[in-house]
Amino acid sequence: MKYLITGGTGTFGRALTDRLISFEDATEIRIFSRDEAKQHDMMQEITDSRVKYFIGDVRNRESLKEPMRGVDYVFHAAAMKHVWSCEQFPLEAFATNVTGTANTIDAAIEAGGKKYILLSSDKAVYPVGVMGATKLLAERVLLSKMFNTTTTMYGVRFGNLINSRGSVVGVWRKQLSKGRSCAMTDPSATRFIMTIEQALDLVERVFHNDEPGEIKIYEAKACTVRDLFIAVTGTNDNYRIIGLQPGEKKHEWLTEELCSEDAERFTIDELRAML
Repeated sequence: MKYLITGGTGTFGRALTDRLISFEDATEIRIFSRDEAKQHDMMQEITDSRVKYFIGDVRNRESLKEPMRGVDYVFHAAAMKHVWSCEQFPLEAFATNVTGTANTIDAAIEAGGKKYILLSSDKAVYPVGVMGATKLLAERVLLSKMFNTTTTMYGVRFGNLINSRGSVVGVWRKQLSKGRSCAMTDPSATRFIMTIEQALDLVERVFHNDEPGEIKIYEAKACTVRDLFIAVTGTNDNYRIIGLQPGEKKHEWLTEELCSEDAERFTIDELRAML
């Protein structure tokens, strides 16, 4: 079987590559991204000959044709995911997160792909910023295209991935290593937290077992930013409060904001609970 990961050089894409390498049926794993430097670094780390690399941009539909040719399974992880950059460049975020999703879905369908999985975000629920709004629209694109096609489609909704590139955990550790105080938006703000392994397990479960045509979520509780800081640093001081930034929510409470009140009417608990 041939697999394609868009955004394959990102934190999750890199971890998913390692997971797919362990699949006995994986004859080829294609990494699609626009960053040649990250691809070069990844080539030095992974020596498995089944891993192939393609330079391109999900916003450019033509660049998807060759990497999609003959692919069985597509994992769409490419996205603009940083809240600050999406707020500063909303049209760029729309082009990547919405148009890019539509392009990858259409390319997968045209190539006769068997399965397509969209990686979405908890920010898509009651969005207050550009990042969440574009992720919500990406989900809507998926839902609008998943019928009348032989390509089976799914969506999965992640919380904040610990130690992903650009995550606050890495920022705090870097600030501490330089002897600086840590920038904290709001100690009482709440966030959903997932490990990379939990995210991989969710995707693999959906890929192997669940019914198509739905957005799957990992049933979880939120923690406060202060508690996360204590867990990461082992201390409750040496931070400075900078306030919530544009596009950020203060609270992501329990499971209710992994699924909106309106969508709750169509939610099946057996599918929602991923543990």
